[in-house]
Parts: sequence; C-alpha cells; structure tokens
Amino acid sequence: MEKTASRVSFRPLPDVTDVVIDPLRGFGEPVVRNVPTEVIAEQVRAGDPPEMVANLYELSPGQVNAAIRYELSRRTGDSAA
Repeated sequence: MEKTASRVSFRPLPDVTDVVIDPLRGFGEPVVRNVPTEVIAEQVRAGDPPEMVANLYELSPGQVNAAIRYELSRRTGDSAA
C-alpha cells in the first residue's frame, strides 16, 4: 500500500484571495506568490512605497495591498479585513 501525503491549503480571508496558507509554501505562513505577507507589510511600514515592493517581488499592486490588508486584520484580530 502506497501512502501519499495530503496537502491542505486555504485562503484565510474570503475577500483577500491572493493570500494563501499552504504547508508547502512559506512553511505554512501566509504568503502571496511565495512571499510572506509579513515581509511585504513590514517593508511598507518601513517606508518603502507599495509600488516599489511590488516591483521588487514581481507582484501586482493589488497583491501587495492584499498582503497589507491581511496583516492589518491579523494584527487587529479582525477576520473580516
């Protein structure tokens, strides 16, 4: 009998579809195209313009905004960003 590993990934906020939690991507931390949302949000908090962060990680501005929205909801404990 062959055993296969099961994989579960999900979107933690229904209205922020770019953010995914997947054990095989980012070690189970929330990511946008394999970039941790925490890293994206921290760069913007540090003063980098969202457009620059998008270019750096080859993301769309919408994906950067999704990461920021997710991190804001995570910090406030609000599940409806």
